Parts: sequence; C-alpha cells; structure tokens
Amino acid sequence: GATPGERRLAMWLRVPTTDQLRDRIESHATIYAGLDNIVEPARIRHVPLLDIAAARPQHGQTTFFLGQPYEEAIAADTLDAKGVGMLRAWLRENPVDYYLAHPREVAPIVPDVRMERSQGLAEEQIFALAGNARPKLFAWFTSVLLNVPAEQADKMYLSVGNGPAEEERIRLMQRAGCSVHHV
Repeated sequence: GATPGERRLAMWLRVPTTDQLRDRIESHATIYAGLDNIVEPARIRHVPLLDIAAARPQHGQTTFFLGQPYEEAIAADTLDAKGVGMLRAWLRENPVDYYLAHPREVAPIVPDVRMERSQGLAEEQIFALAGNARPKLFAWFTSVLLNVPAEQADKMYLSVGNGPAEEERIRLMQRAGCSVHHV
C-alpha cells in the first residue's frame, strides 16, 4: 500500500498514489518478457521489439525529448519538482524536433512543442518519425534510452539529481551508450 508520505503528497499535489496508478493501468506493454513490472503479470503485454537496429541509411539528424509521467515520478520520490523545473529549463533552451510524450504523461513540461503521443512502443515510433535521419534522444531516466541501440541513435541522459540512486541511473545509462549531461 501507499506510505503515509505518498498519500500526503498525492493529496497535496492532487496526483494519484502508486497503488492508484497501478489500478488505472489496464495493460502495460514491455519488451522484457518475464521480468517484474509496474503491474502483475496478468496485465503485462509482451511486445517483441522490431529489429530497429537493422542497417538503415541515416542522413541528417532528428531530435527527440522523451517525456515521462513526471507526476508519478514525484509521487514515487524518484524525482522532485525542482528536477522537473530543471528539465523544463533545459528543454526551453534546447528546442527539439519532437516531444515524444509517455502514454501516461498528462501534458508536456513546456508549451508550444511539437508533441507526439506514443501510439505503440516509443522505440519504434522514434525511428518512424526520424525516417532516414539519425535520431538524437534527450531524456531523464527512461527504458527507451536503454533499449535503443547506441549504433542507431545518439542518446543523452539528462541528470537532475544526486546521491546513490542517481549515480546508479547514470551508471546504467552510460552502460547503454548514453552520454550524460548534468542539467
């Protein structure tokens, strides 16, 4: 169940608790068969990742900011409002071609962006939108940065925190071929 702190935060910020979020999710798509996820196995839908790493011509570059359900991250204490503000400021200073919103993201963190709602797997939508251009991905912690092959896209992890948990996120992102930018 929700901790007292999570319930207070949910009430003050008018965001759902983790349990309430889980209850709202009808099915969760993942490319990781057999691994624990936000919901129990009965509601997990395994989606095989298409061969996006297959050789394809790349001419030019298309930039993407990968959104997140930031309210959920705040409720889970993995991000705070200051971190979202830092990401917002970075995005205002670094416009991108596409803001690819997470399916549970309420609204983009900046107005006036070319937002695309992920209709399937973000990993596939990125390559569909990029066409023959090389994708350049910017994001806070997301499995998309882990899943897209570094050979097929430039990837930058936008670090907004500190401490052991952030050090672990940085380590994971670097192992996945991401450069790290401390916002």
